[in-house]
Amino acid sequence: MTETKTDPEKSLAAWEKVVETQMHFNDICMRIRGLFLTAVIAIVGAIGYSLANNIQVARGDWSIHIAIIGLMAGWLTCYLFYLMDFKHYHQYLRASVKQGENLETTLSPLWNGVTLAKAITQISSDNTFGDKFHHKLMIFLNIVTDPRASSKSEGRLHSDGRIQIFYRLPMFLFQCTALFSFTVSIAYKDRNLWEWLANI
Repeated sequence: MTETKTDPEKSLAAWEKVVETQMHFNDICMRIRGLFLTAVIAIVGAIGYSLANNIQVARGDWSIHIAIIGLMAGWLTCYLFYLMDFKHYHQYLRASVKQGENLETTLSPLWNGVTLAKAITQISSDNTFGDKFHHKLMIFLNIVTDPRASSKSEGRLHSDGRIQIFYRLPMFLFQCTALFSFTVSIAYKDRNLWEWLANI
């Protein structure tokens, strides 16, 4: 039986292509997160401006403060960016890193000590954020924003968990603020819903 020999040059070219793919998807993810931060800051600024100037939309006897619309827009923005980043491009990045790990394992006899993809995965899962308090805080936020994380965190916070915090925490704040503000943001005959409910 003839043993198949691996061409080192072709193997190196394949590995370089995988690394290039990783860099490509990582760059897309970082651009998405940069746009996300810009959008959230703009929405928060618009909400603050509407509150400072008491901007409302009125129709007949009904009126609604524009801030509540901004809060709902903020939540929707977080959700859409979350879908684009975590549910799509981050998964492509994970797949390319996994492919890199498989390639490095297969070609380890040719490449003594070249384990870039494995090292990236290891560092990602071992990140303790420098101190125990900060690490425990991040684990807590991960569980708050994603209750399913409590059963799989094992005291570690992988890249998935950090992305969950990045998107779900502002989404959670927008949602809670919108629910809290709902009764005072909508008015009928110059009385908000809270005042109507209090007089029932």
